[in-house]
This record gives sequence, structure tokens and C-alpha cells, in this order.
Amino acid sequence: MTDLLLIDDDQELCELLRHWLEQDGFLVKACHDGQHAKQVLLQQTPDAVILDVMLPDGSGLDLLKQLRSDFPALPVLMLSARGE
Repeated sequence: MTDLLLIDDDQELCELLRHWLEQDGFLVKACHDGQHAKQVLLQQTPDAVILDVMLPDGSGLDLLKQLRSDFPALPVLMLSARGE
């Protein structure tokens, strides 16, 4: 199975995405802020990350920069509710 880390502060959206992805055979762990996500990543590296652009404790883009530095081969899919 493919392990995914979902990082988004919208808990309702996380549950919906988790439900859909788990139906397709993915294992999904959700974090609702960048700090928790960093702790999870120290314990286990997922196969891919789904990352929101706006997080309550910082920018998802800043977290992406750190992910690129620490895990250069880790695939990251960005989510955004922004219209731009």
C-alpha cells in the first residue's frame, strides 16, 4: 500500500479526502498544521504528501521548501482554496 501524509487545517476536507483515498487502497495519515507534520515526518517518511498552501502555523509553501531540502525525492501535491 502507498502511505500518504495529508497536511491541511480543514478537518472536514481531510476526512473526505481520507475516505476517498482509502477506498482506492491508500493509507492516509492527516495532520492539521505544519508543526505536527514535521513531527510525523521525523518518525516515518510517507510515499507522498498532499499539502495545503495555507496552514494555521505558517505557509505551506515554506513547508514545501523544507520538504524539498530534507526529502528531495518526496512527491508533493499542493492544494489550495485560493483563486490565484
